[in-house]
Amino acid sequence: MGQVAASRIGLEFAFGPNKGLEMPTASEKVLAKLCSRSFLSLWSYPSPYQDKGFAQRGEGKELCDLLVVFGNDVIIFSDKSCAYPDTGKEDLDWKRWWKRAVAESVKQISGAERWLRQHPGRVFADSRCSKRLDVEIPDHASIRIHRVVVALNARKRCQRFFGGGSGSLMVCGSAHDGDAPHQQFRIDGAPLNAPFVHVLDDVALHVLMSERDTIGDFIEYLARKEEAMSLTQVLATGEEDLLAHYLTTLDANGKYTFIPPSAGRPDGILVDESNYKFFRGLPQYRSAKAANKISYLWDETIEYFTEIWRDGNVVGGASRLDTERALRSMALARRAERRALGEMVSQLVTYQAGEVMTACRTLLDKDALAYAGVALAQPASAPDDEYRNVRAEVMLAYARSLKIRLPNIEQALVLGFHAPHRGHVSEALLLVDFEDWNEEIERQTRGDMERFGWTATGEKRTAHEFPLPVTREQARRQRQMARQAEKRKKSP
Repeated sequence: MGQVAASRIGLEFAFGPNKGLEMPTASEKVLAKLCSRSFLSLWSYPSPYQDKGFAQRGEGKELCDLLVVFGNDVIIFSDKSCAYPDTGKEDLDWKRWWKRAVAESVKQISGAERWLRQHPGRVFADSRCSKRLDVEIPDHASIRIHRVVVALNARKRCQRFFGGGSGSLMVCGSAHDGDAPHQQFRIDGAPLNAPFVHVLDDVALHVLMSERDTIGDFIEYLARKEEAMSLTQVLATGEEDLLAHYLTTLDANGKYTFIPPSAGRPDGILVDESNYKFFRGLPQYRSAKAANKISYLWDETIEYFTEIWRDGNVVGGASRLDTERALRSMALARRAERRALGEMVSQLVTYQAGEVMTACRTLLDKDALAYAGVALAQPASAPDDEYRNVRAEVMLAYARSLKIRLPNIEQALVLGFHAPHRGHVSEALLLVDFEDWNEEIERQTRGDMERFGWTATGEKRTAHEFPLPVTREQARRQRQMARQAEKRKKSP
């Protein structure tokens, strides 16, 4: 194999005990659960601090309750949840709860946003302002901010007020820091052109975290919701029903949307009760959940590599930002796409010995990025350093071979594994940019492909979240059944 340099980030993880990959467990606390299960620890920071007033107080000021930073996307979470008042006056209780749980959170988010835009380099992971984040906050020109209020403890009172239902708040607009909406248990009334603020109540929080549980899926839902509400009036009986509507409506490109192409620009969208309940009953939903099980091995692998890096067990000189970039490339995959990637990892980690084993998954929705894996056994006589060097060369050669097979890709991410060796293992991660691709590299790569017997054709997979498409007729029928079921439930 040739030694022509490539633009690449290589991470070699030091040899250590073969602990195996373990699924992360959810925390008891709500926002910690968001970190561990949906956004992964490298990009999630509970209670970050800013250093304003540090010289006087000796500690920083809490910025928000949870900050998620993923490339140019930043999610600011604020949780000021409080017990729902019980004065005997429904209107007064609603106003007091709104002020404490929603309005105060909106104010905190607004302050955090100002700080992030003005001082992106002055955000810390601890109150002493001594530990910087492992990620870089985007500058003012690049940052995309998403605002989320977590407002719990209104569910029982909401159910009592409406005489049943899920207890989720009605959704027809953005939260704000003004007086509570006139209609109780309803999110709306924000000033025109105010930044959009989402509210996740007891129901919505858990539903969204289980149904949109990758950073990409979650952010896309928030963005599409904001877009829909800027174009037309939306009224949903609850966030979970709005989500079900979104997941059963596709645009002309097959992407989830709130407004179907045939609707043009409608006067309004009405999403009625029990959409989500009956969405969960669809055979497509059950098939998707079963298919998703293997996908969590990809999440686990990201966390595994992150933990090794944070423990300082990385060989070589990859910078903090380069390491984050490589791991972020792994996390770009959506839930449906992670199924194939989980299958790939499952194959590679069970490899024991023999010839070089390779696996490739190229996702149709991400033409610019190909994912692949290489497993290589370590001969008993081979020193660790020599083995790592050989594996790195094989990984680079395989990454380049993907460019031959799939000329449109701009990057390749290759994971390296090997069979347990004397009770120890090591892994590697390589992100290759093809910006310096030239005839010499291509000639060397074709020689490597012939040497290893790698074919010159590539496979592309289209990742569908639901193995069978949900038709509009099926969705309408489910909504009709939902309404009928609610009527039967309420009738004496």
